[in-house]
Amino acid sequence: MTYLQRSRIQIATQEGFKATTIKRKENLVCSKDVLYASRRRILKELREDEIKILLAIMCDYNNWTNGIFIDETNKFVCCFSLHNHMLNCPYARDIVIIDDTSCTNFYGKPLITMIVEDENGKNQVLSFGIMEDRCKNSFRIYFSNVKKLIGDIEVFVTDRNFTQIDAVCELWPNAIIIYCTRHIGKNIKDKVSKEMYEEFQKMLHNKKTEEELLKDFRDYIIAHPDTQAANVLQGLLDSTEHWLPSITSKYMHRGNSTSNRVEGFFGSFKNFTDHDILSLGELVKTIYIYAENLFVTSR
Repeated sequence: MTYLQRSRIQIATQEGFKATTIKRKENLVCSKDVLYASRRRILKELREDEIKILLAIMCDYNNWTNGIFIDETNKFVCCFSLHNHMLNCPYARDIVIIDDTSCTNFYGKPLITMIVEDENGKNQVLSFGIMEDRCKNSFRIYFSNVKKLIGDIEVFVTDRNFTQIDAVCELWPNAIIIYCTRHIGKNIKDKVSKEMYEEFQKMLHNKKTEEELLKDFRDYIIAHPDTQAANVLQGLLDSTEHWLPSITSKYMHRGNSTSNRVEGFFGSFKNFTDHDILSLGELVKTIYIYAENLFVTSR
């Protein structure tokens, strides 16, 4: 590799280009180790300055209220952002769809996002955070900071991540929790049977009554005692207030009985970034830009 090639690779790395992009741009035919050797110093510098860069980016965006937490060794713990445009919108406290995803940043930190439906039926980013892990304390830190700014929320729609749900219930004890019916269907299909999944779908599409489905669950549990599948169905029988349509329809969730909105946001956002793995600063900056586009487009 020539000196000029190494120099161009280092500049491209500094500008945030990924290894595959640099290989294409430079027409390189080499092992990943050879390419990394040229990028190592710049990557090390970028990661050493990660918190400083993240903080600078968060200070640059006036439409967001931000917080960043580090421990006594200067290690990143978590950060959160709340979209100021949402603070005076009544729908921001109405129905919130939450989920988290990984594979967005160099460190594998979970990205959690709170999505709301605006007056035009469009997705808006109420808040997001980058957490240390998926433990209850990490969710608690994030949600407690959101609550200080947004106050009470009426309804949460979530998949059945019980660690996340426990933290929500602790911070918003009076909130209604709705389980995503799509995730319930997937659980039934994966852990019970395809046949029971089809019966569940019939109920959702009014081709079978709720009473008939619940009887199917009870009959299956009797026929398959002490199995994982029976435990899954028993858990659903014990929590019908969180997913059974005749009950959840009374909660005025405006058709948000799944976490599709937040998962759709993650899918669109990853397409927006070309599925790149980003630094924490670049991840936050890109979410700011993407969320502002959602807000302006809806207006």
